[in-house]
Amino acid sequence: MRNETRAARSNTSRCHITMFAALLVVASGSAIAGDFPVFLSADPIGVPMRVRNFTYPSLFFLGFAPAPAAPFGKGVVAVELHHSTVNYFQSSSSVEAYLCESRGESRRQLDATDIDAIVSMPAGEAFYFDGEINYTEIFVHWGLTDRLDLSAAIPYIGFSGGILDGLIYDFHDTFGLGQAGRDYVQEGRFQAVFATDGIVWEALLDRPSSGGFGDPSLYLRYAIPRSLGHWRFSVGAGVKAPIADAEAGLSSGAWDIGALVTADLRLPKNALIINLGYVVPGTVQS
Repeated sequence: MRNETRAARSNTSRCHITMFAALLVVASGSAIAGDFPVFLSADPIGVPMRVRNFTYPSLFFLGFAPAPAAPFGKGVVAVELHHSTVNYFQSSSSVEAYLCESRGESRRQLDATDIDAIVSMPAGEAFYFDGEINYTEIFVHWGLTDRLDLSAAIPYIGFSGGILDGLIYDFHDTFGLGQAGRDYVQEGRFQAVFATDGIVWEALLDRPSSGGFGDPSLYLRYAIPRSLGHWRFSVGAGVKAPIADAEAGLSSGAWDIGALVTADLRLPKNALIINLGYVVPGTVQS
């Protein structure tokens, strides 16, 4: 009966519990509703909620948080502080089937035998992640000119087994969402396995460390002078330097570069802000 019920459930489960805090310090100003602000400090709408990709291991790569097209303005200094707590569980359908067969009605954490079994699975199927990540990032922005901004960011990353595991499990159970494999493993664990063609990129039976500072990133953003109707645009570039401890799980161990294009449309009471980014990650250190 259990296996029949399991077959109808989703094979993957992602639950991101995000606690967001942001502090933006800029000069105050005003703008007429519907007009495009000359500088971000004069924007009545302000900066949209800026949340980056927290999927594992994407959070170790260069990331662009959404932003309007307006520059900060020459000499303006702005500071942002973000915090997110992300509880994440995902496994391939093959891993979930293996956990069902090897556990039966019991729940236990992964061991070395399980890792060997997962690593030997076909390409694209050897992945499993269960853990909780606390991610705090500080940004410092500086207006170099009236159109060119320089930004620096550094994260502090903390790893835990998952204080939200029980809450998420009960939520899924109450609303019949399925556990997608959570019910075969113990709560409060940080474990991960990633492999392709027998090459093991990650095999963790416990968290890599308690945490620490991650790789810093630098960004340049230029506000294009010409507009297209009510649309305004900016372009940007970023780079992430691999100076954090990869062995402690705080770095990909590689340089990343990327580019960003922002299109910003102002309406009488709202704004449509589109960010298109492209990131070229370096070779990940396994």
